[in-house]
Amino acid sequence: MILLETLLALLALAGLIFGAWSIVLARTHPNPTRASWGRRLFVAIVIGLGICGSVAALHRADGLVSVSLLAGLLLVGMLWEHPVHDKPSWESVPAQAVQDILAG
Repeated sequence: MILLETLLALLALAGLIFGAWSIVLARTHPNPTRASWGRRLFVAIVIGLGICGSVAALHRADGLVSVSLLAGLLLVGMLWEHPVHDKPSWESVPAQAVQDILAG
C-alpha cells in the first residue's frame, strides 16, 4: 500500500508538471500544429489521471483525493477564458489626444 501511495504522489506531481506545460503549449504557441499537440497531450494526461484515480479508488488509497483534485484543476485551467482587453493602446490614440491627456 505504501508503494501505491508513493506512485500516486509521483504521478500527481508528473501530471501537474506536464499538464501545466500542455496548457501553456496549447494556449500560447503561435504554431497551430504545436498547439494541437499541446491539446492532445492535455487529453492524454487527464485520461491518465482518470485511470490512476480509478485504480486508487479500487484500492481505497489516500492518494485518490490529490489525483482527483489535480485532474479537476487542470480542466479548470484549460477551460478558463482570458479577458479581452478593450482598452486602446497608445499607438491607436492620435498624438493630439495624448498631448491633451498629459496636459491636464
